[in-house]
Amino acid sequence: MSATHGIKKAKPHEVVNELKTFQSRKYIFGGQSFLIDKRGMKHRRANDKAT
Repeated sequence: MSATHGIKKAKPHEVVNELKTFQSRKYIFGGQSFLIDKRGMKHRRANDKAT
């Protein structure tokens, strides 16, 4: 069984709507700091290349 079993592709307009209110967060684990922001969460079509 694959790790993606039961996961459905999101509709692009729903992803954009959800990301409108997303706020960046900073987490610290083991002395390292991680910033989670919208830059890496842009919805791409299946044939678009990752940047």
